[in-house]
Amino acid sequence: MLAQVAGLVFLAHPYWSGTTCPEMLPLERLAGMEIFNTSSQTDLGKGLATVHWDDLLVRGKRWHGFAVDDTHGVNDDADGGWVWVKSEALTEKAILGALDRGSFYSSSGPQIHDFRLEDGVAPLGVPACGVARVSCSPVATVNFIGHTQWGSQKQAVPGQAITEAEYRLKGSEAYVRVECMDAGGHAAWSNPIFV
Repeated sequence: MLAQVAGLVFLAHPYWSGTTCPEMLPLERLAGMEIFNTSSQTDLGKGLATVHWDDLLVRGKRWHGFAVDDTHGVNDDADGGWVWVKSEALTEKAILGALDRGSFYSSSGPQIHDFRLEDGVAPLGVPACGVARVSCSPVATVNFIGHTQWGSQKQAVPGQAITEAEYRLKGSEAYVRVECMDAGGHAAWSNPIFV
């Protein structure tokens, strides 16, 4: 009922608010949470909540991650976080539907052109678990993040940039998501692909 009235509900700035994961776990019918909030970042450095997000994802929440400005006109915080939506049409219904399905990524700068999980061809004797692939605008680092210790980091050669990377899943990941970070520290975050 709440989602029908409000359209789309997500949890705002959990790190800035001091909201703990045990407090968030019982919450139901949310589309996701703010993983980056520009105002919270420029106010006191508590705008990034991806650790909170991963803590919830590993415990079974299937929440999407949103980046926003949340500008209140107090700080220079406009144009610091946003979402890129893949929608069939430029209508409220189509955009809300895409957000609800997770057909978007969040950013504070870089662009994610494509992120997918493909079946992998494994070396002889090793089970094929799939390969996560990303293509993006030029960045310094790409992090493939799975639950707990699973994942991988790809770094550009100093002074250069990378625009694509891949990670061969090990078979124990519950999900994989990607973070693409440019040399200035701005990032783009995909939603998780559940394995």
